[in-house]
Amino acid sequence: MVDPIARKRARDLLKKIALGRMTSYECENEFLDLNPGTNDPAIFAFYRTVFEMGGDTDKPLAHLFAKGGEMRKRVCRWIFFLKTDLEYEWPKEQLAPGIKDFYKPNWFDKLFGLHSRIVRSNEEFCSHGDYRIWPFFREVDLNAAKAACAQRRSALSSS
Repeated sequence: MVDPIARKRARDLLKKIALGRMTSYECENEFLDLNPGTNDPAIFAFYRTVFEMGGDTDKPLAHLFAKGGEMRKRVCRWIFFLKTDLEYEWPKEQLAPGIKDFYKPNWFDKLFGLHSRIVRSNEEFCSHGDYRIWPFFREVDLNAAKAACAQRRSALSSS
């Protein structure tokens, strides 16, 4: 179920965190307030991603979103997805669905045998769709959204 109001608020939060106007803690708290009031599964997915992305710092994360960097491209795609009316089709995931491919095992994971389980879980999640364009599920959906956006811009500029 797409919740346009919650998605707009989530877009605003992602923009603020990417621009360094909000810390990860502040963003998490805002998402926590947003999450229980909506049935849109995309909101929960972004909350979990922001929660894991921020780590345990109370400083703005603008350095993660340097111009031209991988995270900046990702957050732009995330915001773009939240502008669409597409259903979120990925399975519900507790551990940061938007940054699964950044997982690097640490000594703690290896010590407690978590590494293989986490790797299997990540592979299983990523196999459901085209993960390189998450939160979009299929490249055709992303391309259709881009085309619709270009068409709206063209219509606005010719008016």
